[in-house]
Amino acid sequence: MGEGNSDLQVASTQGPPAWTLDALAHAARQLEPPAPHEKKAVLRPEAAHLVDSLLARVARGRGALDVAIGGALARLSEGDRVLQLGYSSIGDYARERLGMAGRTAQAMAYTACTGDGSASAARRRRG
Repeated sequence: MGEGNSDLQVASTQGPPAWTLDALAHAARQLEPPAPHEKKAVLRPEAAHLVDSLLARVARGRGALDVAIGGALARLSEGDRVLQLGYSSIGDYARERLGMAGRTAQAMAYTACTGDGSASAARRRRG
């Protein structure tokens, strides 16, 4: 990790703000595995903590994006909005415009409407 640390410090001050997903991707690209002769000196618990915190922020960001997309798809499914755009369903819209599986889009919209995507919650709502 020798020279990589100084590059990381310089790059992190020049990159996008720390809260954006682009900043997280930028930080992840800066991580370099240690050279074979440096592996014994790696502080594994500290390194694990740093990588874990980076991955946790990425996961939370991805979750927030999924919730936002689900909310937009749920609003699009109200009335005949999706038909006005020329699609027969949310699934068709998602496949053609968003490049995601139709069932995934339906599940995201459903979760956004109910606030809970668990199977037990779905059974409670059905009766």
